[in-house]
Amino acid sequence: MNKKLLLTISVSFLTLGAVTLNCNAQLKNNLTINKNKIFKYADSHGNTIYVDSKGKAFKSDIKDKSTVSILADMGIKEIGSETFKNKGLENISLSNGLEKIDDNAFEGDNISSIILPDSVRNIGSSILGKNTKSEQIITNNKKINDTVKYEQESQEELDKNDAQQDAIQKQADQDAKKALDDFNNQIKNAQEAYENQVKQIQNQEELDNNDAQQDAIQKQADQDAKKALDDFNNQIKSVQEAYENQVK
Repeated sequence: MNKKLLLTISVSFLTLGAVTLNCNAQLKNNLTINKNKIFKYADSHGNTIYVDSKGKAFKSDIKDKSTVSILADMGIKEIGSETFKNKGLENISLSNGLEKIDDNAFEGDNISSIILPDSVRNIGSSILGKNTKSEQIITNNKKINDTVKYEQESQEELDKNDAQQDAIQKQADQDAKKALDDFNNQIKNAQEAYENQVKQIQNQEELDNNDAQQDAIQKQADQDAKKALDDFNNQIKSVQEAYENQVK
């Protein structure tokens, strides 16, 4: 059976950004899914919130990203994990009666800070996303403050460890690159040394060939000089003999 209930209540809501709102909650439909009643509420901005029979909001359809209003009359006791994830919300207005906010309920949204009503006793991790800061969660509940602070410190410690691991990995990459560069330089130096040695051998062989050629030329010159001298001596001897014969 469908019911339509219009509840008019005057509520002063949190001003986040530059807007202060008075809103009406409207029960749009009663739905039955797998024998479990699902309530479908709409705020005055046209945003729809789906709530189960235990008062847990588990899904949302957002038309106006500037503000979502969760009113006491909606009977919402818990905001489920990722109910408003990546909806682009800028503001969220919460009223008394809400008791719990699950993990990452508003992850990926643009909410700069959130005021929790005194009725909230439990919040999950990173309700505004991975980098939720303690100063973004405004509440009088010391336990929640301590939880958010511990979570923030834990995240900072994880980030610090990640930074250290990144630094270690970066140093390892630099060391590996240096070792590879050194190895390549050694190979290059060995190649250059080998090429220089080959050149030296080739130059020596060329010198040896030149020496052999010079030796052959010198040997031929010596032979030619000796032959010329022998010829000259033979001519002198012939002239001497001719002279002696003439004297006789």
